Amino acid sequence: MEHKIYFYSNRKITLIDEMDIAFLQADGSYCRIKLINGIEYRISRNMNYIYNQINYKENFEIVHRSFCVNLKLIQDIYKDANRNMHWSILLSTGDIMPASSLFIRNFKKAIKDRNNPKNTK
Repeated sequence: MEHKIYFYSNRKITLIDEMDIAFLQADGSYCRIKLINGIEYRISRNMNYIYNQINYKENFEIVHRSFCVNLKLIQDIYKDANRNMHWSILLSTGDIMPASSLFIRNFKKAIKDRNNPKNTK
């Protein structure tokens, strides 16, 4: 079942399926929305405005104060070679974004729970 989210962009209301979202990126009072097909939107609302419209939050995780990712698109999670304490995430779309150490524990748990639904508490 698909769930549409909406936002105002270029003098129109845009509707997109939430599972088409690759990631959200906060940019001050703006939000960048990147879709799986490569289309990007920059709206004059903050990231929480879009995140709060997402119905299936179990498919998304805020991994950094500036990024929310679609968990189904994660290809790799790795520590940066030159910055030992910093984590990065590679999506199947080729996009790379940071994951702060503050959020990495919850992020790992979300991935584990998604892959092992019988082990959730």
